[in-house]
Order: sequence, then structure tokens, then C-alpha cells
Amino acid sequence: MDIREKLGTCQTTQLPQDVGPTDVTPSWLGRVGVGTAIGHHGELLQGVFHDKSGKPRRGLVTMPVVDLKSAAIFRGKAGPGPVRITVQPESKDKARRAAELAVAYCAQRSGSPVVHGHLVNHTAAMSGLGMGASTSDVVASIRAVADWYRLSLQPAEIARLSVLAERASDSIMIEDRVVLFAQREGVVLEEFTAPLPPMIVVGCVAGPDLSVDTLSLQPAEYDPDELIRLQVMLSTLRRGIATGDVTLIGAVATASAQLNQRFLPKPELETLIAIGAANAAAGVQVAHSGSVAGLIFDPVRTSVSDDVERCIRAMRYAGITHTEVFCSQPVKTGGRG
Repeated sequence: MDIREKLGTCQTTQLPQDVGPTDVTPSWLGRVGVGTAIGHHGELLQGVFHDKSGKPRRGLVTMPVVDLKSAAIFRGKAGPGPVRITVQPESKDKARRAAELAVAYCAQRSGSPVVHGHLVNHTAAMSGLGMGASTSDVVASIRAVADWYRLSLQPAEIARLSVLAERASDSIMIEDRVVLFAQREGVVLEEFTAPLPPMIVVGCVAGPDLSVDTLSLQPAEYDPDELIRLQVMLSTLRRGIATGDVTLIGAVATASAQLNQRFLPKPELETLIAIGAANAAAGVQVAHSGSVAGLIFDPVRTSVSDDVERCIRAMRYAGITHTEVFCSQPVKTGGRG
């Protein structure tokens, strides 16, 4: 498929694996709970913002990737002692923790017994790049446990459990609207009045390290001038989303990437900004706690296919690893399917 066909479909090629009964360890019998979750490609904006009461709180606006999905399946059975969850692959410690928390929560909420269980995770995104692999695992696992208990949890419930499971989480469990999300509290600070407009993103890996240990990152500390700039960025993003203006959204993403450069530097950032400026990109967005970055394009431009092709060639010439072209679309449904 050439670049024009890909932009025409506006979909990523990184799709989730199918999940079926053969994926579950045979010894775990009984009903199956299934959950899915989307991934993301870093953020459009991240920083500290004042909430409605004037209190400064850490928050972010996620760049979702609708077709980058993870899936989880859960089988439970009664047994003595504390809740014990086995997980496949065994390295998915955050998913295991999320399932344990979800079992306790769902049992209490439904008035049913707690159970032991076996959890299988299929993750579409690579870990440590800032594409939401761990949060996608966590959200899919919580949904799978809830589905086993025949419960439909609200995004706010899933958000609280996600933060408990992994200390910080993005907003991918909120699939029907764009929000400013307090990633360390699991609460929505602001709901935007419109969905994100379609945006073509040319993804790449930026930085010397492919994988970033998010738990080892120290929270960014902003000076007073930076806090004011962040408020201006939020106001501009609010206007860009309300009007569907990709140029404004791209400008905010670039400003956020530059402001946060001293906390997790990406040596290629200025090169990417220059490539974008030379090829009619709206801006550059990054994973503020990961290695991925992307050049944002407005798909309504008649020359967008040529712009994207030139952009990819320029990335390769500069030695920057191009990963994927995708279209960010607002999500309308979530849960099991």
C-alpha cells in the first residue's frame, strides 16, 4: 500500500490480534470476560494547569490512536485465600495488579465473591515508547474483569483503578470525548466542547533510548513563567478543538514539546520542527514520558500526500526512524468490542 492509499483509509496498520477461546489456559474453565482498549501516540499538551478552583494540578491531553488496540481475556474461579491472578505474558505486572484491584472492586460492587483468575493480554503497542502500552493493558484488563462479573464500569471508575495499578495513567479509558486529564489522580479536569478533528500524524522514534521507564521519571517542575505559558497553551488548544483548527492544535503541540524538552530531551526535536516547517506540517507532538514523536498534518490540504512523502524522506535523510502514518479520529464506542 503506497502513502496515498494509506492516507485514504486513514488507518494504522498496527491492528490487535484476534482473541478467542484457544488463547486461554485450558485449566481455567467457566465464563470468559473480554476487554479492549485503544493506544495513543503521546500527548498534544502536558503540564500543570489551574483547575476551576484555582488549584494547580498536573494534566495532559492525549493523542489517541483508535486502531492501535490491546485486548485482554479473563477467566475466574472460586478458591480459598487472598486473590491470586496469573497473567500471560508473565511480565505484565501492571495488568496483573489492575486485575487484582478490579476483582476486589467488582466483587464489592456486585455483591459477588472475589475470585482467583487467569488473565491473557494482547498488546498492540511496544512498551516504553510513550504509546500507552501499559495503560492499554491495564484498561483492557479492568474491562475484562468487569465483563466477567457482567458489570459495565464507567470511565471514572476505570480511571481510578488504573491510577492505583500504575501510579499514573493517561485518558484512553475515556473514549467519547477529549479531556484534560489529571494523570496522577485519575480525574477529568476539563471536558472540551468538540472531538479532535482528523489529523494525519507521521510517527517516528526520537531520542537515544528506545524505551523509557516512566516510573523512574521525576515529575516536571515548572517555573512561574512556564505555568503562565501553559495556561495560554491550554486556552489556544481549547479554541483549536472547538473550531477544528489543526493549525492551532499543531502549534500548541509544538510549544508543549519545546517547553518540556528539558525534562525528557529529544535531540531530534528541532530537526523535526524544521522538517515540519519545510513540508507544511501543522506542528510536532511528542510523548512527554516516552520516545515517540509525530509530525501533524491537516488532511484537508490538497497537497497532503506529497507533503507527507517529502516529510518521510527528510526524516530518513536526517537519520530519524520513521515508524507509522496514522489518522487520529475521535472514538465513539468502547468496552468489550
